[in-house]
Amino acid sequence: MNINSTFTTRHDVPLQGAQGRSLFTFDPTTRALIVSPHLDDKIRAALERTARKIAFRQKLLSLKLDLLVLIVEARCLLIRLRSYVIRRVCDCALYRHRLLVWLANRNWLRSS
Repeated sequence: MNINSTFTTRHDVPLQGAQGRSLFTFDPTTRALIVSPHLDDKIRAALERTARKIAFRQKLLSLKLDLLVLIVEARCLLIRLRSYVIRRVCDCALYRHRLLVWLANRNWLRSS
């Protein structure tokens, strides 16, 4: 069904039954739904408002996704930092153990 927003008076279209009380009229020759100009403005405003809401939600969703990416990157950085610290502590402990073993062997060799 075509929606025709051009202005036509109710006298241009033959009215039948419930169509006479409606804000929409149907033109049987063009099979178009004719909307009154007042209602046409209301429909246009409602569609524009809905489009603005959708655009705003899309921007919020984009911001949310950017924030989630930042959180994931921060968690990855923390994991890498913990891994680095643990590796260094283990290396230090191993070095200390080797040093103590070396000193013990050195002292043992001197005492013998």
